Amino acid sequence: MNEKYDSEDTRIADYVVGNLLDFFREPGRAPRFLEAAAIAENLVLRIAHSRTEALNRRYIFFASKLNNNLTPTTIRHFVSECLEHARNHGLIPTGHKKSPAKSMRVFRKAAQKEVTESLALGHSQASAVLRAANVLIAAKRTSDRNERLQAMASTHPLKDSLELLNLNGRALAKEDIKNHLLKLKQATSNHNPGTGVLYGLLKKAEAFSVSRLHSLLGDELFFLCRPLGFLDRFATTLIIEVPTSAHLHALTYRKLEILSALRKDAAFRATKTLRFKVK
Repeated sequence: MNEKYDSEDTRIADYVVGNLLDFFREPGRAPRFLEAAAIAENLVLRIAHSRTEALNRRYIFFASKLNNNLTPTTIRHFVSECLEHARNHGLIPTGHKKSPAKSMRVFRKAAQKEVTESLALGHSQASAVLRAANVLIAAKRTSDRNERLQAMASTHPLKDSLELLNLNGRALAKEDIKNHLLKLKQATSNHNPGTGVLYGLLKKAEAFSVSRLHSLLGDELFFLCRPLGFLDRFATTLIIEVPTSAHLHALTYRKLEILSALRKDAAFRATKTLRFKVK
């Protein structure tokens, strides 16, 4: 990725790369390289929350370069091209936050517009100013609510698998499942037994999400294997799926490397043995 982009862009790129590596890990899917365009388009549009007809055609062109050259390096380059194209067309943000000064300018313009429109409709100057003030108050409340949601999502312990960071300022219904998930950690700390059990199960399951495993293993190892779960309740033996017997033989000599990478996550601290199985 270009250095001018920040950690948010890296997070988006890693998310798309991880899903593509997970899809193409199976050798039989290699000839279906053009499906990379559809996968990338779907993931990018989920982030952008918008649609464009030109996106898929351009992504198909990028994906054609993967023909007979499907590796972690080429997949990451493909994702880099896709995201660069999406940024150039304003589909996804650059990741830079608005400065307070810029936010104030936006609020000021909204207030000026409201005053102008009110005066044009024949309202008195005092009434126009009051209406503008109400618009500013409503806009500030919305902005504050969105900032609180983003702050909760960015620090949420289940953010990798639940994609809570993709709120993008959308209002959540009171009974929306994301609303409950955002408050799950807080409810757990209040000693709610039922919530604590649910949180524990979700936390354990998150360790096996595409995003988390990809971040632990890196492009190459994640492309070669996929941890599936523990064989015992003490989490000491981990079952890992590999695409072919050739992969199994090669990874037998990299057990310590895989264990070392996985143990960075608390969920795998007790793991001592890896058991490979061919898909």
